[in-house]
Amino acid sequence: INGQKLNGFNWAVLVAGAHTWTNYRHQANIYHAYHLIKSHGIPDSNIIVMHYDDIAHHDSNPTPGVVINQPNGTNVYEGVPKHYTGDAVSAKNFLSVMKGDPLLALSGKKVLRSGPLDNVFIYFSDHGGHVAFASDYLYANDLNDALQYMYRRKMYSRLVFYMEACYSGSMFDQFLPNNINVYANTAANTTQSSYSRYYDSYRKTWLGDSYSSHWMENSEASNLAEVTLENQYELVKNITTTSHVQQYGDMKESNLPLSLFLGSKQPSSLGAKPTNDLDAVDATDVPIHTLNRTIESTTNSTEREILVEQLAMYLEAREFLRFHLAKLVDHVKDLLELEAIDDIMDNTRRVLTRVNIGCYRTVVDTFSDNCFGLTQPKLAKKVAQRLVLYCQQYLSEVSYGSKGSKQSKGSKGSEGSKGSKVAVGNLCQHYTD
Repeated sequence: INGQKLNGFNWAVLVAGAHTWTNYRHQANIYHAYHLIKSHGIPDSNIIVMHYDDIAHHDSNPTPGVVINQPNGTNVYEGVPKHYTGDAVSAKNFLSVMKGDPLLALSGKKVLRSGPLDNVFIYFSDHGGHVAFASDYLYANDLNDALQYMYRRKMYSRLVFYMEACYSGSMFDQFLPNNINVYANTAANTTQSSYSRYYDSYRKTWLGDSYSSHWMENSEASNLAEVTLENQYELVKNITTTSHVQQYGDMKESNLPLSLFLGSKQPSSLGAKPTNDLDAVDATDVPIHTLNRTIESTTNSTEREILVEQLAMYLEAREFLRFHLAKLVDHVKDLLELEAIDDIMDNTRRVLTRVNIGCYRTVVDTFSDNCFGLTQPKLAKKVAQRLVLYCQQYLSEVSYGSKGSKQSKGSKGSEGSKGSKVAVGNLCQHYTD
């Protein structure tokens, strides 16, 4: 039976959290992955797809209804299901899909119905730091809590999670256990951007991402029964020279063949092998690179002037936001009474953990509620790194005191949390008035 393997079935969840034409590549990645796993025998009944669905017929698309993921590629949009589109593409719904939420199912939406003998593959393509959907955020503790929920409820035999996002390692490092039969593979480590590739001058956008194009092209060029997760990890890690591909979780799973997760049916022909990154750019700078390339290619002087002005406005706006966000995080530092923290910024590893993520979330959520969403990846990275460090340092001082003697978190922790929310809210109000 299609989708069945070792007395169980294959299930897949494919998610593109980003939207807009600038982020074309995220949805194109997911569309490509859909056709890949379907060609290997996973049936539509066992595939769930979440995508905003705003690029195929976008005003900027010179080929309406057509989306490609590589140069001269086929239309990967054709036939893709629309289980969750538009505002239904959210962190809340994604986590509910993973958990097989019965209430969501009763509303007519598709959720995972996998069982203890089934293998589950999840592929996620979005911006990172804290993963930003259009309407909400996906945090590392919520994602890993959902995976542990699935494990306790016996919703899989084995689960593989591939994540394309900047700083994607931070979603699993310090969070994913190594004993729940979950193997995760990420485009970058905890502090790096991922990279976009395949610029299309006709569409004026990047078609794909380095990590994603490498794992999918490798899958299409291989007999999946003969390639293990570890084999693919090593190949993708070596050929992705722009970021450090990582793996987390249960390393025993890495010895299993890809066919257990991507499907066991062998297509009639194999695709081309993946190629090195020749045109890859930092994903956080895609808007700048896109405008620069468009300016270089245009021969119309009026159009060039408009584009140059757009680029200048974008850079000015980003610098404005950078300046005020820097004031915000410094204000949080002062509020939490952290001393000499700037001296250790370059020498301290900024890592999200289950201890400091509550502090981090409080500040990020309060800022988003009172000012604007931290969805711009370059800015989010700078803010996130400092906030993680501040929370890390604050909790250390609260737990052990300024002289190293252990003490209760008590009132200082409570007051700090409340004070953070009030201060951030007031600061945002000041800048938006």
